[in-house]
Formats: sequence, C-alpha cells, structure tokens
Amino acid sequence: MKEKARPKFKLPAIAEYDGSADPIDHLDAYREWADIYDIREAIRCRVFSFTLTGSARNWFRQLKRNSISSFKELAEAFVTQFVGGRVKSKPVTYLLTIKQKATESLKEYVARFNEEKLQVEGLTDAVALIAFVSGVKDERLVFSFGKRTPGTFMEALSRAQKYMSAGELIHLSRDLERERANYSTKRERRGEKRHRSSWERSDSGHGRLVQRDPQLKFEKSRMSIIEAYVGKDK
Repeated sequence: MKEKARPKFKLPAIAEYDGSADPIDHLDAYREWADIYDIREAIRCRVFSFTLTGSARNWFRQLKRNSISSFKELAEAFVTQFVGGRVKSKPVTYLLTIKQKATESLKEYVARFNEEKLQVEGLTDAVALIAFVSGVKDERLVFSFGKRTPGTFMEALSRAQKYMSAGELIHLSRDLERERANYSTKRERRGEKRHRSSWERSDSGHGRLVQRDPQLKFEKSRMSIIEAYVGKDK
C-alpha cells in the first residue's frame, strides 16, 4: 500500500463523504472514477481517504496498519461502518400506490412518479409501466392508453409528454380568451360599438345580415390547434 501516485495525478471530483449519507452511493461514484482512469489497486486505497471528511475521515485514520490488503476489503469495511446512513430502498409494490391526485396536473404527477421510482430497487420496466398507467387520472391520457396500450415505460412517458404539452396549449388559449374578454369590456366602457363586427352579410347574399358568433369561432380554432398537436394515437 506504499505505492505513490503518478505525477499530475488529479483527485476524483466527487462530493466528500462525512458518514451521514448512503455509503453505497459514495462507493459507487468512487469506483466509476477509478475504473475510468484505470487506477491501480494500491492507489485506489490511498486516494479513497481524500474523498472522506469528518467522522468518515477519522474512521479511515483509525484503521490498523496493514489491516487492509485490497480495495475490496476497504470497501467492505467502509460499508459496514457507515451502513446506518444508507437510504432504505422501497419495495416494488410501493410504486403501485402512487396515484395522480385530484389537484395534481399531469406534469406534476409525472415528475413525482419519476422521483418516487428512483427509490425503488430492482424495478423492471414492466412493473414501472403498469404502475404508471394505473396511476394516471388524466381523462385524455387514460382514453389514449385504453385505445392503445403502450409497450414500454418510455413509450408511456412519451405519450404523457404529448398530452402535457396539449394541456399547456389549453391553458394558453384560455388566457388569451380572458384577455379578449377584458379587452371587450374595456371597449364597452369607453362607449364603443361592440356589435358592428359581429354582423356580416350572409353567404347567400340578398343583403340579409346574420350575426356571427366570435366565441364559437374562437373555440373551434383552439380545438383545431390542440387536435393537430396531439394527433391520433396509432
């Protein structure tokens, strides 16, 4: 363990471990760095101490001389010492309890589901797909899944992203509608004529005037934009 590091040797750019977090996470990050740079066994053991701080560094200093003969032994001793800080993973069945709340948008549900998914160990794509689909309450997406069931979790997320974007378009169009209504109200207060633009000549001519419904035209335009964006789920 007396082998020296090469000149211009750069220490791993990973967060220092103080003994309070998950030791497995820290160990995995260190191993990835060591594997990328093909660090030799003895150097791995010596450099590992530079990634520790606080109580973790004190623990390393107290290791008996020549008590560690390989990095594997050091890793096992490290995990055993700080196993109390390891974050307990949640069972696969936990993900099946994640449901979209009544007050939760589709975007918020997807973000929460993905965050919770990271806490589940040994999760398969099939289980993630079942849990996600069963937890969705957005009527548009539920109908889409019922029409054509996604084959993978990523496909389900992609479909959800499409409807999330459509939902944002709906909110935008509603904001425009409110602005339009506010503008009309201001015009009315200024005493301007509101009905002049709503009366037009009929398509059949004869000078007959018919009243167009600008709100209906606005709704049709809004829905055509949304339908064109979402498209058909084939």
